[in-house]
Amino acid sequence: MSQTGYITEIPYPIVYHRELNPSFYRLTLRRKDLKTPSENFSYLELGCAWGLSTLIHAAAYPDARFVGIDFNKQCIAAGREIADAAKLTNVEFVDDEFGALIDRDFKFDIIAGHGVWSWVSETARAQIIEVLLKRGFIERRGQSLGAFSRMAAHAA
Repeated sequence: MSQTGYITEIPYPIVYHRELNPSFYRLTLRRKDLKTPSENFSYLELGCAWGLSTLIHAAAYPDARFVGIDFNKQCIAAGREIADAAKLTNVEFVDDEFGALIDRDFKFDIIAGHGVWSWVSETARAQIIEVLLKRGFIERRGQSLGAFSRMAAHAA
């Protein structure tokens, strides 16, 4: 585990997570008669790893704004390289710990993460909670999505 609490000994797989798809998410909200974000929504993926889901969503939703954050600099560099090659201007990748978002002027309609909770330390989990609270996200009646993936399953 790195000093920031991110498990680095086991590489995170390069996969697309359909559960993080804004269409899937919006459908779920509509079925529950909950407010859905507009077409030009803003979306943060916590622990985006290689950025595959973030990149696919940015390509599919050119009017939306996407930010992916992950501590793994190798993963983020790969995501940036693909975004540049694909000429995606609506996506940004941040290579830092989650706490780095706290002082930035970000506001998001959707904050999502897949499996990140089991891959990070208690400190990083506290930063996730602080990002949700400090950014005014919950107060703005935005939505958050946490999909489950256990680190132990990937270690086997």
